[in-house]
Amino acid sequence: KTAAAMHRIYLESTGASSPQWEELSPFTRASNVSAADHLLTKIRILLEDDSITDVNSATCMAAYGKYMQTKDQKADFYRHLEHDRWMRFHALYNWTYNPQRDNAHRQHPSMVPFENLDNTTQKKDDYSWQLLQQLAGFLKD
Repeated sequence: KTAAAMHRIYLESTGASSPQWEELSPFTRASNVSAADHLLTKIRILLEDDSITDVNSATCMAAYGKYMQTKDQKADFYRHLEHDRWMRFHALYNWTYNPQRDNAHRQHPSMVPFENLDNTTQKKDDYSWQLLQQLAGFLKD
């Protein structure tokens, strides 16, 4: 449910109308589920509370508030953590480094240590933390 909501948010933020969740490849759906599964870790880190067991609107909003308070001091830590999560997931599916992305051969230019990414690519990982605010609205119910 959370991964599908994250995909809807992505579509809305980019103005894209497709592909819809059901049209995504199994790998892309699994990648989104992995990102959703990591939300609890992000929330626990931000709120410094390992006893939190639920990703809901309230915890997302509280975590987003803490992110906004600390993002300038901890930006590299947050970005590094997300890149490591992303890279581990891709490595689990046998992706390797290549300067040009090649989905058919499971190759990606970002399959390098965080420190080797250019600044623009490093900053892309901010999205995974900023998403907490938008998820709070989707998870109300």
